[in-house]
Amino acid sequence: MHQVPVFDLQPGMQPPVIRDLQVTQVGHLKAKEYRVHHRFTYHAVVVVISGHGDFRQGDGPVQEIAPGAMFAAYPGPVYHYGPPAGATWEECHVALHGRGLQRWQEFGLLPAPGSVRQLARPAWARGRFRGLLRVVNDRGTGWADRAVVLTEMLLLNLYYDQVGQHRQRDALAELDAVCEYCRNHLAEPIDFHTIARRSGMSYSLLRKRWRELTGSPPQRWLTILRCNHAKRLLANQELRIAQVAEAVGIPDPFSFSRVFRRHVGVSPRYYRDQLETWVDRP
Repeated sequence: MHQVPVFDLQPGMQPPVIRDLQVTQVGHLKAKEYRVHHRFTYHAVVVVISGHGDFRQGDGPVQEIAPGAMFAAYPGPVYHYGPPAGATWEECHVALHGRGLQRWQEFGLLPAPGSVRQLARPAWARGRFRGLLRVVNDRGTGWADRAVVLTEMLLLNLYYDQVGQHRQRDALAELDAVCEYCRNHLAEPIDFHTIARRSGMSYSLLRKRWRELTGSPPQRWLTILRCNHAKRLLANQELRIAQVAEAVGIPDPFSFSRVFRRHVGVSPRYYRDQLETWVDRP
């Protein structure tokens, strides 16, 4: 992680022209494996490029995080977020300070407190964050001002990347119907080739659109959906592991255990045993 104090100016360097906004930290974590439980004194914007986890502001609801998720931390509440135990996610983030942030918030450039946006092109965001990092690390003339301008451009493009998804209504409506079908038939065998034919498209087109929407191919998305549902069911101590496996569409307990371990990082039994220690506490 790269931490950059904005006002660490060398003798002879001019102070920044933009005084109401400061970039105080920029980071790119390729394999973040720890969870955050923190009360921020500044604003931060986080984009998850790859990997999965969850996010919660204060005592609000826990929200699942998928590739392309974007959320903001505001001064005041305690934030809890990160990948599950034994897993990692790739994250880009920028921390900001200054009264000018109110303007960005009013324009909608910052996600509303406690909300999660979904971006269409998370890999694109990675490249823009790297460009911002280069400016900050090089510390050339006017780097503090350029960091603010680049951050504003980054947030503006992320805003339109998120809004742009809603303009592809026809394509997304088809995928939404498929997603809903998967959620409602999770315990049954699901064949995406058959679903594609029923939706009037080729499997390759379905796969392409699916990756654009979720960042993952259909089968991987389905597996993660099943594992996430299994995590919720494992909280019910009355259900046997075999019953949980059957309920999420992986009826063979050994296959279920292998798939769960691959995507969650631990076995279903260990996850259940450790649930109490993994509960987020403010």
